Amino acid sequence: MRGFTLLETLVALSIFLIIMVSISQSTANQATMTRFSQIKAASAMAAQHFLDEIRAVDPSTLPANGVGDEEVYEIDGAQYTVIPTYCEEPSWCAGTGARHIKATVYHNDEQAFETETIFTQLR
Repeated sequence: MRGFTLLETLVALSIFLIIMVSISQSTANQATMTRFSQIKAASAMAAQHFLDEIRAVDPSTLPANGVGDEEVYEIDGAQYTVIPTYCEEPSWCAGTGARHIKATVYHNDEQAFETETIFTQLR
């Protein structure tokens, strides 16, 4: 008698299916992590674009406190909204002409990135 019994075939098929399900779950997780990384990188680019645009401005002309106007940037076909906050820490801005700026980036109404810096006038 040659060949496999029905029981051997079912066991082999079950093992094969378990392996395939774990591989597909791993692939799905990897795709999710890749998309998350793409959003983080694009959000950082949006923040950098915003900071580059205001870098040419005299810091003393920027708001001394509060939240600034939001800026929307399109990167790789998706929109990212940058909302600046000025002088959240007032001691960093008092009488120096420097401005503490926090840029918070949102994608699909969720915070995706945040960075802070201090701008001063270069002499």
